[in-house]
Amino acid sequence: MTLMDEILDFLPKSPYFDIPIIKLWYTALLLLKLPDKTEYYHQLKSLLHEHNSLINKTEKRMLYASLENTTRVIFESRPYYKALFELYSAQLQNGVMYVNNYIQPISLKNMLTVALRLERVEWLEQFLEEHKDKMPPEYEDRDNVYRYSLVRLRIEQEKFDDALGILNQVVSVDFFTNMDVRRALLMVYYEMEYTDMFESEVNRFRVYLTNNQDDISLVHLQAYRDFNNIIDNIYKTMKRDQDRLDQLENQINNTQILPERKWLLEKLQEKR
Repeated sequence: MTLMDEILDFLPKSPYFDIPIIKLWYTALLLLKLPDKTEYYHQLKSLLHEHNSLINKTEKRMLYASLENTTRVIFESRPYYKALFELYSAQLQNGVMYVNNYIQPISLKNMLTVALRLERVEWLEQFLEEHKDKMPPEYEDRDNVYRYSLVRLRIEQEKFDDALGILNQVVSVDFFTNMDVRRALLMVYYEMEYTDMFESEVNRFRVYLTNNQDDISLVHLQAYRDFNNIIDNIYKTMKRDQDRLDQLENQINNTQILPERKWLLEKLQEKR
């Protein structure tokens, strides 16, 4: 952008800097240019909270997106998920999360993932109950998104019979929801030690991914294949086979994109 550096240098010394909207977008631009600068993240978060009433929902979504996109740069592991949870919670409270009074399925799934990582089980139970009917009615897979989310909650609560019962009600038309359900099914079979059903589902998952490989990105395809192979290898590894367990732990930690990483590490630890 023409004269960007000159404008950024000029603004803090000018009377315009006292205008909240200008200060908000000035800080957002600094964060965009220097996403590893923690002070800009906290400044923008504070300004957004302080001047929330001055900006419309579209602008709020853009500014919250700026914060969300830099959390992985600034934070690691649990602090990263805690930071996301705080941002999502703020957007729920001030209504930014809703579009025409509905929550988008991807937003609900993001809340699910973050709450599970932070073990916010009671909060998640209430959140799902309050939002099961708040996904857009034109989204035909909304009931299955809710069912899958409830399944992941039941797995976290170790209510595996309930989880399996809900899974048997899911007939998804959405590819990614279908993938979520297949992962959950493998997790339930693993936990319940249904060996034959687990092995059969592993093989079905491999065939399904191969048959649909032209319809999804290589990144997602590899992530699903990695999950399927790793859970299968954990299941087949003998208890206290330390060398093999160490190899699998390294693979889990070093795989860049891996669904259910936390759960896989927990299952691995149980074999030590």
